[in-house]
Amino acid sequence: MQIKVLEYNLLMGLHTNPREGPVKLEQDRVDAARKVVRQEQPDIVVLVEACDAQSNDHGIDVNYRELFNLPNYFYGTYSHTHKHGNAVLSRFPIMRTQNHSLEKRKFIRAAIDLEGTLLHVDVTHPHCHLSEAEKISFFQDIFQDMPQKRYVLAGDFNSYTEGDRERARDEYVKKFNEFIPDSERAAALVDDLLSCKAMTKLARSGLVDTFRAIHPTERVFTMPTDLINRDKSTAERIDYIFCSPDIRVIDAGIIRTPATERASDHHPIYAVLEV
Repeated sequence: MQIKVLEYNLLMGLHTNPREGPVKLEQDRVDAARKVVRQEQPDIVVLVEACDAQSNDHGIDVNYRELFNLPNYFYGTYSHTHKHGNAVLSRFPIMRTQNHSLEKRKFIRAAIDLEGTLLHVDVTHPHCHLSEAEKISFFQDIFQDMPQKRYVLAGDFNSYTEGDRERARDEYVKKFNEFIPDSERAAALVDDLLSCKAMTKLARSGLVDTFRAIHPTERVFTMPTDLINRDKSTAERIDYIFCSPDIRVIDAGIIRTPATERASDHHPIYAVLEV
Protein backbone atom coordinates (compact mmCIF):
# COMPACT_ATOMS: atom_id res chain seq x y z
CA MET A 1 0.00 0.00 0.00
CA GLN A 2 1.20 3.50 -0.86
CA ILE A 3 0.70 6.25 1.73
CA LYS A 4 1.75 9.87 2.15
CA VAL A 5 3.11 11.05 5.51
CA LEU A 6 3.43 14.76 6.29
CA GLU A 7 5.32 16.26 9.25
CA TYR A 8 4.64 19.84 10.40
CA ASN A 9 5.90 21.93 13.31
CA LEU A 10 3.05 24.41 13.90
CA LEU A 11 4.91 26.98 16.04
CA MET A 12 2.98 27.14 19.29
CA GLY A 13 -0.04 25.42 17.82
CA LEU A 14 -0.81 28.39 15.54
CA HIS A 15 -1.16 30.66 18.57
CA THR A 16 0.67 33.83 19.53
CA ASN A 17 3.68 33.65 21.82
CA PRO A 18 2.46 33.76 25.46
CA ARG A 19 5.54 35.82 26.36
CA GLU A 20 4.18 38.62 24.18
CA GLY A 21 0.84 39.02 25.97
CA PRO A 22 -2.55 37.26 26.09
CA VAL A 23 -2.56 34.15 23.91
CA LYS A 24 -4.61 34.38 20.72
CA LEU A 25 -5.22 32.04 17.83
CA GLU A 26 -3.66 33.56 14.71
CA GLN A 27 -6.37 32.99 12.13
CA ASP A 28 -4.21 33.92 9.14
CA ARG A 29 -1.75 31.19 10.15
CA VAL A 30 -4.60 28.73 10.72
CA ASP A 31 -5.93 29.41 7.21
CA ALA A 32 -2.47 29.03 5.68
CA ALA A 33 -1.78 25.73 7.48
CA ARG A 34 -5.18 24.38 6.46
CA LYS A 35 -4.48 25.28 2.83
CA VAL A 36 -1.08 23.58 2.87
CA VAL A 37 -2.23 20.30 4.40
CA ARG A 38 -5.44 19.99 2.43
CA GLN A 39 -3.62 20.63 -0.85
CA GLU A 40 -1.10 17.90 -0.04
CA GLN A 41 -3.84 15.37 0.85
CA PRO A 42 -1.69 13.25 3.21
CA ASP A 43 -2.88 9.99 4.71
CA ILE A 44 -1.01 10.59 7.97
CA VAL A 45 -0.04 13.93 9.52
CA VAL A 46 2.55 14.21 12.28
CA LEU A 47 2.31 17.47 14.24
CA VAL A 48 4.95 19.03 16.46
CA GLU A 49 4.05 21.92 18.78
CA ALA A 50 0.38 21.03 18.50
CA CYS A 51 -1.68 22.86 21.10
CA ASP A 52 -4.50 20.69 22.36
CA ALA A 53 -7.19 21.99 24.73
CA GLN A 54 -6.42 19.22 27.21
CA SER A 55 -2.96 20.66 27.90
CA ASN A 56 -3.26 24.43 27.69
CA ASP A 57 -4.39 27.00 30.20
CA HIS A 58 -5.60 29.69 27.80
CA GLY A 59 -8.88 28.00 26.91
CA ILE A 60 -8.48 28.02 23.13
CA ASP A 61 -9.34 24.75 21.42
CA VAL A 62 -8.02 23.88 17.96
CA ASN A 63 -9.90 21.06 16.29
CA TYR A 64 -7.07 19.55 14.24
CA ARG A 65 -9.35 16.82 12.90
CA GLU A 66 -11.61 19.39 11.32
CA LEU A 67 -8.79 21.76 10.37
CA PHE A 68 -6.89 19.13 8.38
CA ASN A 69 -9.86 16.95 7.42
CA LEU A 70 -8.52 13.76 9.02
CA PRO A 71 -10.80 11.77 11.36
CA ASN A 72 -8.43 9.90 13.67
CA TYR A 73 -6.30 11.74 16.22
CA PHE A 74 -3.90 11.16 19.11
CA TYR A 75 -2.09 13.79 21.17
CA GLY A 76 0.46 13.67 23.97
CA THR A 77 2.69 15.97 25.99
CA TYR A 78 4.52 15.70 29.31
CA SER A 79 2.23 17.78 31.54
CA HIS A 80 -1.37 18.94 31.60
CA THR A 81 -0.05 22.50 32.05
CA HIS A 82 2.33 22.37 29.09
CA LYS A 83 0.99 24.13 26.02
CA HIS A 84 2.71 22.15 23.26
CA GLY A 85 2.84 18.48 22.37
CA ASN A 86 3.03 15.95 19.55
CA ALA A 87 0.05 14.66 17.61
CA VAL A 88 -0.81 12.12 14.93
CA LEU A 89 -3.77 12.41 12.56
CA SER A 90 -4.73 9.66 10.14
CA ARG A 91 -7.24 8.63 7.49
CA PHE A 92 -6.84 5.12 8.88
CA PRO A 93 -7.83 3.89 12.36
CA ILE A 94 -5.33 4.48 15.16
CA MET A 95 -5.31 1.21 17.08
CA ARG A 96 -2.82 1.67 19.91
CA THR A 97 -1.22 4.75 21.46
CA GLN A 98 1.46 5.54 24.03
CA ASN A 99 2.71 8.81 25.47
CA HIS A 100 6.30 8.69 26.75
CA SER A 101 6.84 12.45 26.84
CA LEU A 102 9.08 14.02 29.47
CA GLU A 103 10.07 17.62 29.96
CA LYS A 104 12.14 18.76 26.95
CA ARG A 105 11.75 15.26 25.47
CA LYS A 106 8.36 14.85 23.80
CA PHE A 107 7.71 11.41 22.37
CA ILE A 108 4.48 9.60 21.41
CA ARG A 109 3.77 6.28 19.68
CA ALA A 110 0.83 5.14 17.58
CA ALA A 111 -0.03 1.97 15.67
CA ILE A 112 -2.13 2.67 12.58
CA ASP A 113 -4.20 0.03 10.80
CA LEU A 114 -3.51 0.25 7.05
CA GLU A 115 -6.33 -2.07 5.99
CA GLY A 116 -5.01 -4.98 8.02
CA THR A 117 -1.33 -4.01 8.16
CA LEU A 118 -0.05 -2.19 11.24
CA LEU A 119 2.23 0.80 10.67
CA HIS A 120 4.10 1.96 13.77
CA VAL A 121 4.56 5.74 13.95
CA ASP A 122 6.74 7.52 16.52
CA VAL A 123 6.76 11.30 16.86
CA THR A 124 9.64 13.01 18.62
CA HIS A 125 10.65 16.55 19.57
CA PRO A 126 13.77 16.95 21.72
CA HIS A 127 14.12 20.50 23.01
CA CYS A 128 16.64 22.75 21.28
CA HIS A 129 18.36 23.40 24.64
CA LEU A 130 19.38 19.75 25.04
CA SER A 131 23.03 18.96 24.41
CA GLU A 132 24.01 16.47 21.74
CA ALA A 133 24.83 13.95 24.49
CA GLU A 134 21.36 14.41 26.00
CA LYS A 135 19.75 13.93 22.59
CA ILE A 136 21.76 10.74 22.06
CA SER A 137 20.50 9.40 25.38
CA PHE A 138 16.95 10.29 24.34
CA PHE A 139 17.31 8.52 20.97
CA GLN A 140 18.75 5.45 22.68
CA ASP A 141 15.61 5.21 24.79
CA ILE A 142 13.57 5.23 21.55
CA PHE A 143 15.77 2.56 19.94
CA GLN A 144 15.40 0.14 22.87
CA ASP A 145 12.01 -1.09 21.68
CA MET A 146 11.87 0.37 18.19
CA PRO A 147 9.83 -1.83 15.81
CA GLN A 148 12.05 -3.45 13.16
CA LYS A 149 9.45 -3.42 10.38
CA ARG A 150 6.74 -1.06 9.11
CA TYR A 151 8.12 1.75 11.24
CA VAL A 152 8.18 5.55 10.81
CA LEU A 153 9.99 8.01 13.09
CA ALA A 154 9.24 11.67 12.41
CA GLY A 155 9.41 15.07 14.02
CA ASP A 156 11.48 18.15 14.70
CA PHE A 157 14.80 16.76 15.92
CA ASN A 158 16.48 20.14 16.61
CA SER A 159 19.66 18.52 15.28
CA TYR A 160 21.90 18.84 12.25
CA THR A 161 23.33 16.17 9.97
CA GLU A 162 26.81 16.18 8.46
CA GLY A 163 25.39 15.98 4.96
CA ASP A 164 23.45 19.22 5.38
CA ARG A 165 25.93 21.37 7.25
CA GLU A 166 27.86 23.77 5.01
CA ARG A 167 27.68 27.11 6.82
CA ALA A 168 30.73 28.67 8.42
CA ARG A 169 30.95 28.31 12.20
CA ASP A 170 31.22 32.07 12.68
CA GLU A 171 27.82 32.59 11.04
CA TYR A 172 26.19 30.33 13.61
CA VAL A 173 28.00 31.96 16.52
CA LYS A 174 26.87 35.39 15.35
CA LYS A 175 23.26 34.20 15.10
CA PHE A 176 23.36 32.51 18.53
CA ASN A 177 24.77 35.74 20.02
CA GLU A 178 21.49 37.45 19.15
CA PHE A 179 19.74 35.54 21.94
CA ILE A 180 22.70 34.37 24.05
CA PRO A 181 24.73 37.46 25.04
CA ASP A 182 27.56 35.36 26.51
CA SER A 183 29.84 34.86 23.50
CA GLU A 184 31.74 31.92 25.02
CA ARG A 185 28.54 30.09 25.89
CA ALA A 186 27.11 30.77 22.43
CA ALA A 187 30.28 29.41 20.80
CA ALA A 188 30.23 26.30 23.00
CA LEU A 189 26.60 25.61 22.10
CA VAL A 190 27.37 26.06 18.40
CA ASP A 191 30.35 23.71 18.54
CA ASP A 192 28.24 21.07 20.27
CA LEU A 193 25.39 21.41 17.74
CA LEU A 194 27.73 21.39 14.73
CA SER A 195 29.34 18.17 15.92
CA CYS A 196 26.19 16.44 14.58
CA LYS A 197 26.73 13.62 17.10
CA ALA A 198 23.02 12.99 17.74
CA MET A 199 22.05 12.53 14.10
CA THR A 200 25.20 10.49 13.43
CA LYS A 201 24.09 8.16 16.23
CA LEU A 202 20.58 7.99 14.77
CA ALA A 203 21.97 7.21 11.31
CA ARG A 204 23.66 4.10 12.77
CA SER A 205 20.26 2.75 13.81
CA GLY A 206 19.67 1.55 10.26
CA LEU A 207 16.67 3.82 9.66
CA VAL A 208 16.30 5.46 6.26
CA ASP A 209 16.30 9.26 5.98
CA THR A 210 13.45 9.52 3.45
CA PHE A 211 14.53 12.92 2.09
CA ARG A 212 18.10 11.76 1.48
CA ALA A 213 16.82 8.56 -0.16
CA ILE A 214 15.39 10.74 -2.93
CA HIS A 215 17.70 13.77 -2.77
CA PRO A 216 21.12 12.40 -1.73
CA THR A 217 23.10 15.66 -2.15
CA GLU A 218 20.61 18.54 -2.30
CA ARG A 219 21.34 21.37 0.17
CA VAL A 220 18.04 22.38 1.77
CA PHE A 221 16.51 23.70 4.98
CA THR A 222 13.22 23.34 6.84
CA MET A 223 13.64 26.27 9.21
CA PRO A 224 13.28 29.28 9.38
CA THR A 225 10.51 30.45 7.10
CA ASP A 226 9.96 34.10 6.26
CA LEU A 227 7.42 34.30 9.09
CA ILE A 228 10.19 34.81 11.63
CA ASN A 229 13.35 35.54 9.63
CA ARG A 230 14.21 36.26 6.01
CA ASP A 231 17.90 35.79 6.79
CA LYS A 232 18.77 32.21 5.82
CA SER A 233 22.47 32.39 6.66
CA THR A 234 22.06 29.73 9.37
CA ALA A 235 19.00 27.94 7.99
CA GLU A 236 19.08 24.17 8.50
CA ARG A 237 17.13 20.97 7.93
CA ILE A 238 15.98 19.87 11.39
CA ASP A 239 12.67 18.16 10.47
CA TYR A 240 12.90 14.53 9.39
CA ILE A 241 10.85 11.51 8.41
CA PHE A 242 12.73 8.23 8.87
CA CYS A 243 11.46 4.76 8.05
CA SER A 244 12.55 1.16 8.50
CA PRO A 245 14.46 -0.40 5.55
CA ASP A 246 11.57 -2.68 4.58
CA ILE A 247 9.54 0.38 3.53
CA ARG A 248 10.16 1.67 0.01
CA VAL A 249 10.55 5.44 -0.34
CA ILE A 250 8.70 6.58 -3.48
CA ASP A 251 9.08 10.33 -3.01
CA ALA A 252 10.02 12.84 -0.34
CA GLY A 253 10.44 16.58 -0.13
CA ILE A 254 10.08 19.91 1.62
CA ILE A 255 6.94 21.92 0.90
CA ARG A 256 7.77 25.51 0.08
CA THR A 257 4.89 27.79 -0.90
CA PRO A 258 3.65 31.29 0.02
CA ALA A 259 1.32 29.58 2.51
CA THR A 260 4.15 27.70 4.27
CA GLU A 261 6.05 30.97 4.62
CA ARG A 262 3.08 32.38 6.59
CA ALA A 263 1.83 29.42 8.63
CA SER A 264 4.83 28.56 10.82
CA ASP A 265 8.55 29.01 11.36
CA HIS A 266 9.09 25.54 9.82
CA HIS A 267 8.32 24.31 6.33
CA PRO A 268 6.40 21.01 6.38
CA ILE A 269 7.99 17.89 4.90
CA TYR A 270 6.48 14.78 3.31
CA ALA A 271 7.32 11.23 2.31
CA VAL A 272 5.41 8.92 -0.01
CA LEU A 273 5.98 5.36 1.18
CA GLU A 274 5.22 1.87 -0.06
CA VAL A 275 4.37 -0.19 3.02
